[in-house]
Amino acid sequence: MFVGGDWERKGLYYLIEALSLILRPEVKLLVVGRGDTDFYVRLAREKAVGARVTFVPYTRSVWEYYGASDVFVLPALYEPL
Repeated sequence: MFVGGDWERKGLYYLIEALSLILRPEVKLLVVGRGDTDFYVRLAREKAVGARVTFVPYTRSVWEYYGASDVFVLPALYEPL
């Protein structure tokens, strides 16, 4: 599971790329938040993982998604404090 906006800075590109290296089809990625969905849907398809990536629009109620996930990933290139 990946949550957030500003997907470029948060490293979503690298996460989708990493998912393409995991050869286990049961490993899926849930992306929750706002971003350039069209670009990342295309990227996931190009990397042959389009069927394994689900995009959910921004919501204030992310807790149900956390509960349904096994892993949370934060591949951010930079996180301001």
